[in-house]
Amino acid sequence: MKAINSFQQALEGKKEAGKGTFTPIAPPSLPLAVKGPYISAWLPTGGNLNATPPNAAGNGGLLAGQDPAFWTTGYGANGDYRLGWHGLIRVDNTTYQWMGNAFGTTIAKGPNAEQLSAEYTATRTIFKFNANGVLFTVTFMTPVWPNDLVRQSIPLSYLHVEIDSKSAQNHYVQLYADIDERWVTAHVEEFETYPYHQEFKDLKGVARYYLSRDKPQVYTEFRQRAEWGQVTWAARDRPAIYARNNNNVVTQKEFLDTGILTNTRDRVAGDNNAFAYAVDFDSHQGNWDALFAIGQFRDPYVNYIRAKNPGTNSTSSYQEDRYGLWAANFTMDEATTFFIDDFENAQKQCIKLDEQVASDSKAVVGGGDTGDHYAAITTLSVRQSLATLELTISKDKKGNYNANDTLIFLKEISSNGDMSTVDVFFPQFPLLTYLNPEFLRLVMLPIFEYTESGLYPNKWCVHDLGVYPNAFGHNDGNDEPMQVEESGNMILMTLHWAQLVGKKVAVPFLRKHYRIMRQWAEFLIEDSLIPSSQLSTDDFAGVLANQTNLAIKGIEGIAAMGVIAEWIGETKNATNYRNISTEYVKKWQKLAVDKKKTHLKLAYQDDKSWGTLYNLIGDRILNLQLVPKSVYDLQDKYYPTVAQKYGVPLDSRHNWTKSDWEMWASSIATSDKTRNLFIDRLFNFYSDAQTDAPMTDLYESTTGDFPKQPFDPLIYFIARPVVGGHFMHLAIQKADKANKISSSNPYKYGPKSNDVLGGGANVTGTDLALSQDELFKKESAKPKPNDAAVQAKLKHWDEHKNDAPPSSPPSKQKVLDAHKTKQRASLSQQLFSVPRSGEDCEGVACWEPLKAMGFKKKHSKGPDE
Repeated sequence: MKAINSFQQALEGKKEAGKGTFTPIAPPSLPLAVKGPYISAWLPTGGNLNATPPNAAGNGGLLAGQDPAFWTTGYGANGDYRLGWHGLIRVDNTTYQWMGNAFGTTIAKGPNAEQLSAEYTATRTIFKFNANGVLFTVTFMTPVWPNDLVRQSIPLSYLHVEIDSKSAQNHYVQLYADIDERWVTAHVEEFETYPYHQEFKDLKGVARYYLSRDKPQVYTEFRQRAEWGQVTWAARDRPAIYARNNNNVVTQKEFLDTGILTNTRDRVAGDNNAFAYAVDFDSHQGNWDALFAIGQFRDPYVNYIRAKNPGTNSTSSYQEDRYGLWAANFTMDEATTFFIDDFENAQKQCIKLDEQVASDSKAVVGGGDTGDHYAAITTLSVRQSLATLELTISKDKKGNYNANDTLIFLKEISSNGDMSTVDVFFPQFPLLTYLNPEFLRLVMLPIFEYTESGLYPNKWCVHDLGVYPNAFGHNDGNDEPMQVEESGNMILMTLHWAQLVGKKVAVPFLRKHYRIMRQWAEFLIEDSLIPSSQLSTDDFAGVLANQTNLAIKGIEGIAAMGVIAEWIGETKNATNYRNISTEYVKKWQKLAVDKKKTHLKLAYQDDKSWGTLYNLIGDRILNLQLVPKSVYDLQDKYYPTVAQKYGVPLDSRHNWTKSDWEMWASSIATSDKTRNLFIDRLFNFYSDAQTDAPMTDLYESTTGDFPKQPFDPLIYFIARPVVGGHFMHLAIQKADKANKISSSNPYKYGPKSNDVLGGGANVTGTDLALSQDELFKKESAKPKPNDAAVQAKLKHWDEHKNDAPPSSPPSKQKVLDAHKTKQRASLSQQLFSVPRSGEDCEGVACWEPLKAMGFKKKHSKGPDE
């Protein structure tokens, strides 16, 4: 009863305006049941009524008094979507509310239980309450099983209520919990058009409601919700447990009046239905807890494009139904029963992982206040990031599940609904490899398969596979063009995975995918040193040519390809890639550093520009020893001079920043001061709770608001997988161990022969003797065979980026050769059409300095030029 023993501490702790204590902080939103793209229940805390717009969705972090919110909260085109989930406790015939907003809404207003404390860990959110002297704990727990993929794939989350038996003595105590139809469909105001039904079963010690639409629409979303599948609301059998469904006024009032429910299953009639359980603790003292589970089983999960003749020039393909990995081991009934029966085992696993994440996070940055701050950030990131992933399997021709064909698919969340977006699971990878490198391999596999299939026509890596849950692919090649970004990302992640698992495991995989990676590397050689006008992962900022940060990613990708080639015995290619990357990094320094040698520029052509150089991470985490320390030191000294209240802006164009890139820059800082600055100011952002949504990764570094001007509407990046990037300090620590880097064998930065900035004595080469302007002019004049194709793709994407995706999949036979996947219309994409020609480093203002030096435009105009 470890959790119960902390009641006294909660009672005596510092309280916040009647809200109790918050540990480690009161974040913008607390995760409740956060298990998958469609099972995502949060408690908005309500951070800042002075924000624009006011963050008024929450009520200060109290579990009672508001219904939990779906991840969309009140932001964006999907509106404020609430999930009916209510909790009541009856003590000596007086009923108190501990979750939801039933009082004053569906039943007469009554008292809320006093919330003593709220605490979150990596896997749990724990509330402690007092109701008329009876103390009780409410725990929302979503297990994370890094080394058990079957358990990890079960789409359920726990709700556990424990009554403190000592305080409950001499009291009559009953408990109530229900959900409503808002978990089933987002068409909640249209019951007559979108009816649903319920099925109740009591099997093997587990009661369960299965709730679904009468006519499911497979592979269809509405307001980001799945319009197919079985919502599951289960309870562990125990003495004196009751179950009833009816109108929520009926079930809740019955509990208020009697403390129990009649065990009846009534017809679902209209909206406002409750699917309820009640427990009478007084009837069986000595058993003082109640266990519930919430989630959704879908059959199937997603559909996935596969080539009929992979690796050929044939464009013939088919759509494959993919199922939850759990289905290879369980039926839905069996999975529900197993999950409930596994609670005590899962609880031990969660406590162990929680302690590990917190301990590792504190230690990796040296402990102290900054260690506590970093742990507060990482622990809040785990459930949000993992909930965007789904473990899937296929069926063979006989209809049997094929557990040997496991793939993970990702939903991008909020920025749009793209599926398996490469530059989204790239910032996510630090969490994945911290937990288990196998997660990263399974996320990358669909990208490898599709690009190797012969269906994708471009030489660079695809951006995504479609719009969730439909992986239709981009057989016309008109996906969002991030050619250097995605090609570099895949090579860097592949080598990172390989170094963690070792040559024995990695080499067969590297050989299998060497051909496509070599194709990407050859493209990087063409377009990395002087990147054409293109998008990077920060696509909300628009296209830009000659991006310093993007260029170093491409150069690192070439160097990483050299390591991969060496591992599989391609020694000639290995030497070639290493030589090219070494030559490029010297020229890159010459082009990227401002003329006063105070910082690296955002873009080569603008000496006054600057940016957060987070892509140096590839050099450091992969032990490439490519970039000299002088470059790291230059940035380390510069960041504090441009830091704002909540962090360092992403670049000189705007005050916004990205939380994932903040932690990446922190992890490669060469001084503790700069490292801690990034961590402490990100902690302040989440602690001040300027929003009331799940963790946002894009915000104004000056105010903590969502990004505003020059954009209208605002950009809302919430609940996204990229917060897994907050684990970069821990990912580097794990990579260093694999690469045998330690305090006795520290990381060796790029050699002096690479150090143009520091004036290394061994730096040679005619090109390096040129001035910065002369070198830029010479390199820009070199022909790029792919440039016309790149710009054509960019133009096509810009013209069609706001096209809505199909509402349902076309027929399986026609979908692939003719269909053109449309990008989901999202807030961030809509912003690209906003004119920005007067801003620094973009459009006309970006070109004028080059024009004055006599340069001629080489690149085609992008949409913002």
